[in-house]
Amino acid sequence: MVYQLKETNYIDNPKADGYRGVHLIGKHVSAVDNKKYQVEIQVRTKLQHAWATSVEIVDLFTKQTLKSNIGQQDWKDFFKYAGDEFANIEGTPKNFHDSQAQLARLISKLNIYKRFNAFRVSLNFIDENISSHEHAYCLIKIDTVSNTGEVFLFSESEAKEATKKYLAAEKESAKNPTLVSALVNIASVGNLKEAFPNYFADSTMFIETLQSIHSYPLGFGARILAKWLKSAGL
Repeated sequence: MVYQLKETNYIDNPKADGYRGVHLIGKHVSAVDNKKYQVEIQVRTKLQHAWATSVEIVDLFTKQTLKSNIGQQDWKDFFKYAGDEFANIEGTPKNFHDSQAQLARLISKLNIYKRFNAFRVSLNFIDENISSHEHAYCLIKIDTVSNTGEVFLFSESEAKEATKKYLAAEKESAKNPTLVSALVNIASVGNLKEAFPNYFADSTMFIETLQSIHSYPLGFGARILAKWLKSAGL
C-alpha cells in the first residue's frame, strides 16, 4: 500500500543541466515481509527521453558523467542548450534566450553529427557481433566519411594494452578529423541497452531534431518543429 507520494516536476522547473521530466516517488510497505520500499517512476516526453538517452551514450563513449553534471564544460553546455531548444519546441519553460545560437556554435565545435554517427555505428556493431563473455573492452576506430572501421577486443587482463592502443588511436584521430575512436566497456553497453532498449531510435530522433533546429533561422526552427510534432502526434 502506498503511504507517501512525492512529485518533482522538472518540466516546469528544469534542472540547470537541461534535464526535463516528472519524477514520481512512492513509498509502500510490502505485504510479504512488512518492509518499506521506495519506487520511482520517471515520466518524459519522447523528445525528453531522446535527450536523456543521448546523455547516456555520450557518457559511455567519452568517459564522462554528464548525467551527474560532471564533465567537460562544452559538453555540459551543449546538452543544456539542446534541452532548452527541445523545451521551446514543446512549449514548456526555457532557461535561456540565446539557446539556439549557442547550440549551433557547440554543434560545430564538438562535431556533434560526426561523433553521434560514429557512436551509433559502434553501438550497432557491438550489439550485433559481441556476445562472448571473454571480452571486457572494445576499441573501435570509425571513419565517419566511409562508415568503415576497425575493432579490437580485449579481456579484463588486457586493460593496460587496451588503454595504450586507445591513446594511440586518439593521437591518430587528432591528426585526421574524419576519424573517431572509442574504448568501450562492454558491460556498460549491456547496461545501456537494459535501461534504454530503444537507444538507437532515440539517438536518431535526437540528432534529427537538432538538424531541424540547426537548419532554420534563429527563432524560426522551433515553431516549425512544434507544428510538425503536433501533426505527427508526438
